[in-house]
Amino acid sequence: MKAEFLEFIKKLRTDDYDHLDNLFKWLKEGLRMTNSLKLRKDRGGTFYYWGKFARQNSDEEAKIIAHPGIVELVKAYREGTVKIDFYLDDLISEALGTGTSLD
Repeated sequence: MKAEFLEFIKKLRTDDYDHLDNLFKWLKEGLRMTNSLKLRKDRGGTFYYWGKFARQNSDEEAKIIAHPGIVELVKAYREGTVKIDFYLDDLISEALGTGTSLD
């Protein structure tokens, strides 16, 4: 599972990685999702969802790549069955063991 996750991360385009990184920041902050998730496909053929997260004065938005583990986590977050207390970098470090680099 860890190796699959690292391969998924390595294959992400920079913009998609940045969206995923922001997603985990907002989940850790406990922001409320304000939209339903509708599956879409980008120009490159990658399936994704678009997530909107409420702040007091504006919304944050992120592309959520339709990786089964990520989607399951987001759905559990929406349902309130999990609390996210980690960032994407923490997941990557955990998958790597003690390392902090994908190289």
